[in-house]
Amino acid sequence: TTLWALVHGWRYSHVFIYHTGPLTMAVAGLTLHHLQRKPCTIWTQDVWPDTVYAYGFKPSWWKRLLLNNFVRLIYSATRTITVSSPSFVQKLAPYTKKTVRFVPQWTKDTTEPKPAPNNAKRVFTFAGNLGSVQNLDELVDAFGQLAPANAELRLVGGGISLEPLREQVKTKGYQNILLPGRQPQSAMAALFAESDVLIISLKPEFSMTLPAKFQAYIAAGRPIFGVLGGDTAELIRTHALGVAADPTPEAIKEGFQTLFNTPSDQLRQWGENARALSLAQFNRTHLIDTFTDLLLAP
Repeated sequence: TTLWALVHGWRYSHVFIYHTGPLTMAVAGLTLHHLQRKPCTIWTQDVWPDTVYAYGFKPSWWKRLLLNNFVRLIYSATRTITVSSPSFVQKLAPYTKKTVRFVPQWTKDTTEPKPAPNNAKRVFTFAGNLGSVQNLDELVDAFGQLAPANAELRLVGGGISLEPLREQVKTKGYQNILLPGRQPQSAMAALFAESDVLIISLKPEFSMTLPAKFQAYIAAGRPIFGVLGGDTAELIRTHALGVAADPTPEAIKEGFQTLFNTPSDQLRQWGENARALSLAQFNRTHLIDTFTDLLLAP
């Protein structure tokens, strides 16, 4: 990427860095900034070095020093810094004196949400990567131990935890838990339409992240069960979008129990609140205009 940028960078007036993984992906922008004086804007989806440590990387003091200085170096080369979660603003404070702006992700889905389903069982759906940071083993245990006859849990997606979760369900004899595997993106709208409640779950170390699925969920006009803390839980509570629970076994059970007993009218109201929030604060056109203004600013 850096080599391509050196060869072709002169054709462009601005560098936009969509930072979704390792911060090393921003090195090309750093290079263009220093060698060709190109203004850079970064949109950070994952805060370094916190994410590195959250995945279990425990460096010695000199490795930590190198990593911290690398982060400072990257942000020193960016004219404009934007982040996808409000908590990231404070997290970046030790690494830059520049103003950091919160610009959330959006969803491309602009279709009108389907009416609330009339299921024989109350359907809870988690859709997305089934990985180690989603805390899904505790989610499965909480639901399975409650053994609700009038509810169903669907964990839809692929990932390293798919087979272990299937084994967990089989070994413990849990009922009404489905793991169909990865589904095409085109199936998501129908999947959400069949659901009474949509689930977001993250381990405590990642609670400051506002997951991209949050925007997809609220656009679908469905209540949310948030098994996490931080900004997402605050949004759920502030805008009355559903139920937020700390990612602990007892709190997850209490959250499920509350949602088993919540009247359908209340679920419908939470879904309407979610759709209203999506249109008001996570509007794609408005957010793209925000980026355009930042990029064209002198």
